[in-house]
Amino acid sequence: MRYCRRLIAVVFIPMTCVGSSHDELIVRNRYNLLAIRGAIRDFRKAQQRLPKTLQEICPSMRGDSDCYFWALGQPFVDAWQSPFRYALVEGEFELSSSGPDKRAGTADDITFRPSRERASVRSFAGCYQLQFSKWREFPGNTLVLDTTERTTGTYAIRPAIPGYRVAEWYPTSGDSVEVEWVAMHHSALLSFTRRGDSLSGNLTGGGGMASPGFGNPPKPERIAGVKISCLTR
Repeated sequence: MRYCRRLIAVVFIPMTCVGSSHDELIVRNRYNLLAIRGAIRDFRKAQQRLPKTLQEICPSMRGDSDCYFWALGQPFVDAWQSPFRYALVEGEFELSSSGPDKRAGTADDITFRPSRERASVRSFAGCYQLQFSKWREFPGNTLVLDTTERTTGTYAIRPAIPGYRVAEWYPTSGDSVEVEWVAMHHSALLSFTRRGDSLSGNLTGGGGMASPGFGNPPKPERIAGVKISCLTR
């Protein structure tokens, strides 16, 4: 549910979304993890060190005045009601959710380490020539994924599209990314998987910053693209 997704991104606090489908829980969990990452960043800036445990950033393990980044009164758990896992590893932190199966150390675990995300961002960054058949708002056919961080875990993109207030991309796994433009009443999401220098995926439309889809989102379509030299743009 994109309306729920964008409210979380703008307000940047975990919240309960209408419905609980697999995709909605994955989205909710992503923004939960982003909220924790932001709190860890704030702690490190203030204390000049990483927290040793998550209780240092959320002492009661529940949203309250000492756990400012979490929804008030809500337990400090992932989207499947399991505790987050946190450890200091090789000079950085590792933050994990056990995922839908609620078991640690299985294939559906969702794990973040700063060095891995930086490597993924560098790997994906660049210019891509896309093929659209329906979306006429997109100017030209070149998408640029930048390494400039906009907010915690999201990165700048070009082109800007008139009428859209937010434009960002983010890695979702080792070989997948999402690219999103958000207007007041609708949004556009490109979900890509990479194979070598080629991208394939889907364009979908959804709700915007102020409403659940009252605008004019793009029609769904399959999208293909290939990485090109940015010097040839």
